Amino acid sequence: MAGNPLDDSAACAGSLIGNATADLSQGREDRFDEGVDLAYAGYLTHVFAAKGAYKQADLELADKILAINTDRVIEAANSNAFDAEVYEQIVACSQFLALQVMRNAAVYADNAKRIAALSADNKNRIRRLVKAGRR
Repeated sequence: MAGNPLDDSAACAGSLIGNATADLSQGREDRFDEGVDLAYAGYLTHVFAAKGAYKQADLELADKILAINTDRVIEAANSNAFDAEVYEQIVACSQFLALQVMRNAAVYADNAKRIAALSADNKNRIRRLVKAGRR
């Protein structure tokens, strides 16, 4: 990743969440949980490690970047456009976010409960969205 670190973290988190949501819609609950947990662990560890260095407007834009990338990967999965390029991005993002956690292990440890709670809340919302209208 060569751009803004906050934006890169958000984009990667969104890509992983989109991929995990596609996994959930295919019945792969374990992959969904792992993907969303890694996405939020990496993204939020980066945000917490910055210790308030980001302005609220920057964080709001990062959240939009996360959402856009989530939608982009879901759309690719639903339209059979999930190709090698998208797959390679998911792999690269998984590595990038795992490194965020590893490089900031103390920050992650200090915020693990908070990160887990935020991840759990979002997983519940995503499950609800995916199951809506299905019988």
